[in-house]
Amino acid sequence: MPELLDMPLALVNQILEKLDPEDLLASRKVCQKLRTAVDKFGIHFNAIEVICTVDNILMKLNESLITYTNASKSGTTVTYECRRKTIGNEDFTSRAFKDLEIILEQVPKFTFRIELYDSKRKNQKNMTKFITSFINFLKAKDCIHVKEIHFNRLLFDDILSILPFFNAKVLENIKLSETDNLKKFERLACLEQWKNAKTFETPWVLVHNCQIPIEQLFHLERFKIVIDDFFKQNRIDIRDDLLQRSTFRKCEILFEKSNSTPFEIAKLFKPDVSKSDNYEVEFSIGGKMFRIISSTNCFLCEIL
Repeated sequence: MPELLDMPLALVNQILEKLDPEDLLASRKVCQKLRTAVDKFGIHFNAIEVICTVDNILMKLNESLITYTNASKSGTTVTYECRRKTIGNEDFTSRAFKDLEIILEQVPKFTFRIELYDSKRKNQKNMTKFITSFINFLKAKDCIHVKEIHFNRLLFDDILSILPFFNAKVLENIKLSETDNLKKFERLACLEQWKNAKTFETPWVLVHNCQIPIEQLFHLERFKIVIDDFFKQNRIDIRDDLLQRSTFRKCEILFEKSNSTPFEIAKLFKPDVSKSDNYEVEFSIGGKMFRIISSTNCFLCEIL
């Protein structure tokens, strides 16, 4: 019986195309010839998520999950679909980053999520070690083509150190969850990655109005933020400036308090609005029509 790599290339490709991306990734480690064959064929992932904890790294590739942990004695244990493999003389962080490097060579654009558990930073030493290792990994790459990036539970200083390694012309969506010290937002706003982004979200992060001036979000197509106070001047700026931006499509602003009622907010966009329990109005400016919804703790505006 002929060996796989002795077969015609077209037949080899027919066999490889029946394998899941994760199996193709594993096949690269069999031998140099198979690695070359797989690289020529290509590995395709639509989404990559990397979730990092003090004990392991979880890499979600499409809908499959690969877990990297330290082995009981030494080395790394890699788990995929109930299958386990121990790789000696290598910690789980190094092994995961090596596999991620292979994936990055095969994927032109993808979604990336980096999450650090232990938000109270009790294991600061381990967290710092991971961030340092990750930045060193990024330094070895020319520029990483990521379409969407989600930072969860990272220190804001870490985010500022990591974000510049991603291609500003490719990155479209930035999401920050459970981060700290948004007083340094001005430094983020200076990055090309921010200037070229299309969407921005800060779920579960209460932003003080002074930390992120709303006008600094006006270059975005879409944004969603949670702020402490929604001032009248903010709404005037949205009406007179944001809604005239050619790129704007939608914003959702959640707030703890406001110096105006939902009726007064709606009235700013439609002076003849009547009092009711539901304030949804249409507002026209610059030849564009917008839907405005105002409630006790939420303001939503989107183009129709």
